[in-house]
Amino acid sequence: MACGFAPSHIRTDPKLLKEFPPRELPGIGQGLIWGLSDRTLEFVQGLMRSEEHFRRCGLSEDAKQMRAVIQQIGGAKMDKELADFLASQSDRRT
Repeated sequence: MACGFAPSHIRTDPKLLKEFPPRELPGIGQGLIWGLSDRTLEFVQGLMRSEEHFRRCGLSEDAKQMRAVIQQIGGAKMDKELADFLASQSDRRT
C-alpha cells in the first residue's frame, strides 16, 4: 500500500487501507514483484547449468541456443574470444 508503483486506486482504497496499513516493503520492485533481481539471477544460473550440460553432452547447437536465451534475459554479452570458441565447437549428435 505504501509502494509508489502501486496504482492509486489500490493505494487509496479504504477497505484495503484498513486491512493493510501502508508500510515500506523492501524488495518490491517497479513491477510489484518481490525479489525480482534475486529470482532472475537464480533462473539465469539454472539456464547456465543447462547450457553447460548441453556442451558436456556434445549438443553444441542446443548450448548455443541456450546461451542466446541467457544473453537476452540477463543482458550479458560474452567477449569475442569466448564467442569464437563456442562457435567453433561441433555438435556431436549422431
